Amino acid sequence: REGLGDLGDRLKFRPSGGDTMRRIREPWARWALEVGSRVDTLQAFMLSSSEAEFFHAEGCCYHWAWVDRPDFIVFGFTVIHIAMIVSEALDIPIVGFILQPKHDIEERPRTGRVIDEVLGPLNAISGSAQFNIVLK
Repeated sequence: REGLGDLGDRLKFRPSGGDTMRRIREPWARWALEVGSRVDTLQAFMLSSSEAEFFHAEGCCYHWAWVDRPDFIVFGFTVIHIAMIVSEALDIPIVGFILQPKHDIEERPRTGRVIDEVLGPLNAISGSAQFNIVLK
């Protein structure tokens, strides 16, 4: 808050009921993050579930918006749906803070190995926008 002037008094950060860092440190999550960067299908599942991961926070977000009645709600990429629900219900404008303009599987260069040839059709399907839509 220091160095922000009166802006530090006007911006309010509220708890949303989760502990993302604790969950990311769990063994299965660390494995998924490591392997997901190399396996398109796993990466697709992770991206498609990112919004669902935060949906339980909707009640907390609604509560704080109802109590504080802010001029607007600033939301990030994974909670767009929550911001839209709260905005609609409480008639509060929303402003997005999005640092990831696309929600696609990053294309990786193929190495020409046999495994690339075998998994090529599966990777083409799991890397498509339609596959991501179906997973949501």
